[in-house]
Amino acid sequence: MATYLAGTLVTAQSVFTLANGTAVNPSTVDLRVLSPAGALTTPTPINPSTGTFTYQIDTTDQPGTWRIIWQAPAGSGCQAVAVDAFDVTALPFGP
Repeated sequence: MATYLAGTLVTAQSVFTLANGTAVNPSTVDLRVLSPAGALTTPTPINPSTGTFTYQIDTTDQPGTWRIIWQAPAGSGCQAVAVDAFDVTALPFGP
């Protein structure tokens, strides 16, 4: 699991492909982000290229484990689920 310092903009990314490896844009991509404080958000990711979806997570003042779920539901052209997590550590001293 990756570790970042609090205040880092962490780029979450998921790549959706067909079984043959061809990148594809599902018609629906759901993103859920769970902060260490237990706040669940459902932000809208961006789609910079075919099959690739990204979102930047602001970790300012939120040390702990972050959890991410990417999902392309059935009927979206590419049914898939991906789960990821990363840790954020507090700065060792103030500004």
